[in-house]
Amino acid sequence: MTRQPWSAFVVAGSVAFGAGMVLLAAGTGSAASAGGDRPRLSVIGASISPPGSAAEVMAVATVRNAGGAPDTLIGVRTDVSTIVMIHEGAGGGMDMVDTVALPPRRTVALAASGRHIMIMQPTRALRPGDLVHLTFVFARSAPLSIDARVTATPGGPPPGHGDHRHGDHGHG
Repeated sequence: MTRQPWSAFVVAGSVAFGAGMVLLAAGTGSAASAGGDRPRLSVIGASISPPGSAAEVMAVATVRNAGGAPDTLIGVRTDVSTIVMIHEGAGGGMDMVDTVALPPRRTVALAASGRHIMIMQPTRALRPGDLVHLTFVFARSAPLSIDARVTATPGGPPPGHGDHRHGDHGHG
């Protein structure tokens, strides 16, 4: 039996085509499943309350996880302080929290009346209209950086925030 010289190309081309189709199908499947198995985070509505004192300012924001997997907010950094904390509570019952759970397909508010961000000992005076760079750090996802505007709305820290001592939380 005599082989035609072009038959080797046909066989090789068929094998390559078949392998390409398998890779394409595998890539499509893994891409579709990966989208549902990972967090997709965004931060919106960030603002800084006007300083109630020169020692601390409050930041609020909303963190949205549109993905199919949970993540955890593990910290916030800023360009105006080396001390940034997440607090929970209102009035005299403030507690520092180490993390904030971000369930899949949910929105979590960091607001004055509950969990919020406290920027301690800012390195410069913050005035209404100023921008403060915030970087949200997560357990699974890459950090997200945004600029938050200092608002002109009076209020400063939540009630009782200026009266409690941060050393009481183990973070003096």
